[in-house]
Amino acid sequence: MPTTPDRPAESLLGPITPIRCTEPGCHWACHGVPDKYADSRARIVREHMAAEHAPTPESPDRPADQLRAAVARALVRYDWNAGLSGRDTPSEHHYGEADAVLAVLPAPALAVARQLLGTTTCGECGDTGACNGGPCPLTAAEETHVVTDDSDDPEHTDDCPAVPTAPPAPADRAAVLREAADTVALDRDATSGPRSGARQGMTRAVTLLRRKADEAEYIATPCSVGGCDPGGEPCTTHERLMAHAEGDHELCDHMAGEAAAGAHQTEAHPPSVEYIAEVLELDGAWEYLGADADPAVATRRRDSVTRRYPDAQTRTVRKTTTYTVEPTPAVPTTTGGTS
Repeated sequence: MPTTPDRPAESLLGPITPIRCTEPGCHWACHGVPDKYADSRARIVREHMAAEHAPTPESPDRPADQLRAAVARALVRYDWNAGLSGRDTPSEHHYGEADAVLAVLPAPALAVARQLLGTTTCGECGDTGACNGGPCPLTAAEETHVVTDDSDDPEHTDDCPAVPTAPPAPADRAAVLREAADTVALDRDATSGPRSGARQGMTRAVTLLRRKADEAEYIATPCSVGGCDPGGEPCTTHERLMAHAEGDHELCDHMAGEAAAGAHQTEAHPPSVEYIAEVLELDGAWEYLGADADPAVATRRRDSVTRRYPDAQTRTVRKTTTYTVEPTPAVPTTTGGTS
């Protein structure tokens, strides 16, 4: 009597379908593991994914990437404030516009922007932002220099000094921030509608830039004689800067710090006076409209604002600049005799 042939393995163990990779373009497959052993099948898939498709660790953002992201975020805020978009995070559209902005910015402007972002850690060019995360141009090989007068001489290139791709950023960070604030303020003044989203956003940007400029000046200014108190009481110079930043100009007298220190200075040139027109913005900050030696110009600027916006509050601030000569230290005298 013939025996019953062995049943196929599939009938004993249940369905056995190949395990395939779901990643596009991958043709890997594993055979022979029954479907009912789900844990084993899942483990095999995990091991394959870890070995063949493990994600590449993300490298830290280069300075250029951070600057690109900062520009994209600014564009998102503008669209939001202007009512042009409901997004609060950058999209590919915003990154495309950021790339367009970066493409037309001159190298010095890029260097300044990267300096302000604090994204440069190069030991050669310091905080200038010149290297932008790549080879530092201050120590670049001479062969990168373009030879224009003797291209047939292969040794001429070695004699050409390396030229930085961007000049060092200005050391006066406060001046850079104030210049940026003035530029944004001019664009804001050209924007119609005092309560439009774009104008309000630009006003906030101007206020922030000027506050950062005041902070930068405070940090960069050395203490007056005696220094700041360890308990937190500022020195005379820093107290005057702090009061000026908060809108209190009673301490802005140029002799305040020197009088406290007992110094004596001589006037080098006659003081110069400017009259600054300012308007009170919605956030409570006084914004700069322009300065001129003629007070009538400041009055005209204020009148121009109140004609368009009768409820606007304006004022004129007098700015006095003095020029003094630092005292020359006394030369010590020596006495001696002969025996």
